[in-house]
Amino acid sequence: MNKIEGFKDEHRFLSNFWPAQVYFEGHSYPSVEHAYQAAKTNNLDQRRVIREQVMAAHAKRLGKAVDMREDWEEVK
Repeated sequence: MNKIEGFKDEHRFLSNFWPAQVYFEGHSYPSVEHAYQAAKTNNLDQRRVIREQVMAAHAKRLGKAVDMREDWEEVK
């Protein structure tokens, strides 16, 4: 059995940053990372801005500054 030690080469598709259409609460996100960062907030405007980011790294950066939902620790 091979151990996966990173999201590179043939395993790069396992990364949350990999482009993959994800549906969350009625909206399509361009990656798992986008959807995860948007899920941190209930603010629909902040979710939209995250959803519109071209790069997952930008969505992650924005996710650090959202209005965190009160139940995030329970629902993440």
